[in-house]
Amino acid sequence: MKKNRYLLSPLAFLYQLLTSLRNVLFDWGILGSENIEIPSIGIGNISVGGTGKTPISAYFLEKFASKYTAYISRGYGRKTKGLLAIKPNHTIEDTGDEAFMLYQRFPLTRFVLAEKRKTAYNYILGRKNQPNIIIFDDVFQHRSIQPTVNILLCDFENPFYSDFLMPLGRLRERRIGAKRADLVIITKIPEEFNYSEQNEIIEDIHTYSGENTPVFFAFFQTLKPSNHLNESLKDKSKVVLVSAIANNASFRNSISKTYFVKKHFEFDDHHFYTAFQINKILKAFPDTPIVCTEKDYYKIINFFSGENKHLCYFSGLKVEMKEEARLFELLKKLNIT
Repeated sequence: MKKNRYLLSPLAFLYQLLTSLRNVLFDWGILGSENIEIPSIGIGNISVGGTGKTPISAYFLEKFASKYTAYISRGYGRKTKGLLAIKPNHTIEDTGDEAFMLYQRFPLTRFVLAEKRKTAYNYILGRKNQPNIIIFDDVFQHRSIQPTVNILLCDFENPFYSDFLMPLGRLRERRIGAKRADLVIITKIPEEFNYSEQNEIIEDIHTYSGENTPVFFAFFQTLKPSNHLNESLKDKSKVVLVSAIANNASFRNSISKTYFVKKHFEFDDHHFYTAFQINKILKAFPDTPIVCTEKDYYKIINFFSGENKHLCYFSGLKVEMKEEARLFELLKKLNIT
């Protein structure tokens, strides 16, 4: 492993030079950055994948459900290109799995996808009715726009302050990039979290973000699986898991606490299933409930017939924020109301 790291070090050094140069050009104003006029929250990270951007986005969309909200994303994994304002006739292939899932959950939110977040923002500005709040997905490195509040997510199990630049590690940029965060949320806090560790984690964050950056802790609760009939799966049932997320093992571990997992079919994050793949699983386990994540559910449910559709269950995630009142009081001071 160490030998491989030595071999990859020149690549990591080159990557550091390129990302650092880009950030310096933004810091010096050589590359322009536009402040967003509409109150907005940017959600991102400085590492690749798996920090929980989508559950945190859903958390804020739910908290601001009484407002007219907009959501801007690239629409990762979609089979379309350019600007796309999501409408009821669009498919999951058109939008990408995460954007489609959020659209199903929050149909009154305006969802706009574009490779360049600024393109999507300008589209929203050109509409008659302006949203009260915009949520930007994965915007931390997209510095051509500046949301009102920049939120940096940090995975509890894989914190950025212990990681290395790609390809040695998973960092998109140097740890010092955390200084651009208005606040930091530690995600995926385990149930057995020892709060005596809290101050140490905050100190590690502050080493790179600055000592005055507020830090919050978010728990991701796996919800009881349910099907299209809104029936909950009975505890201790034998199940087959199907998932295509950044951390399949985490999903399996959470389901295994309540159910007996006969088989877990794992795929790469954002994988689009084929009829052959799902039919093969159904043929091997014809009477066994299939449990998947919420975003996987929308990709596989159409492969089920009317007779076995009830066997497809999805398990969603609920975010519980420690010191939630303090978080929203801070957002209010930053003009997010």
